[in-house]
Amino acid sequence: MVVAMDPDEIETFVVRKLGRYSPRQEIIKEMCARWGLNWPQAEGIFQKIEMRHGGDIQKRQTPFMLILSAASMLLGVVGLIGTIYQTLNGLVIMVGAVPWLGNAGFIALSISLIAGGAAGVWQALRKN
Repeated sequence: MVVAMDPDEIETFVVRKLGRYSPRQEIIKEMCARWGLNWPQAEGIFQKIEMRHGGDIQKRQTPFMLILSAASMLLGVVGLIGTIYQTLNGLVIMVGAVPWLGNAGFIALSISLIAGGAAGVWQALRKN
């Protein structure tokens, strides 16, 4: 069903969909179906809205990014503490014939998760 085109309604629709991480192609396809636009028209309108409302879209995406980043940090902390605890209690994780290499690898992975999560939290909070 084609509805009369209201620019404000289209803007709200696109910003809301992008804030929910909807795929670009799906949004444009729905714009064509809902408002009777052809693909190039819908794509042009989409690009203008995307450029004009970039900050609004990022703000809508921030809660998800914070949760994902905090989960990464938490997983890293748990992994780091667990690996250090197990290593100090004598657990040796061998990779091939190299003792302790697995322990070092898990520690490095845990530190990477913490650093990546911290960077994600920092960026998400800095943009707001």
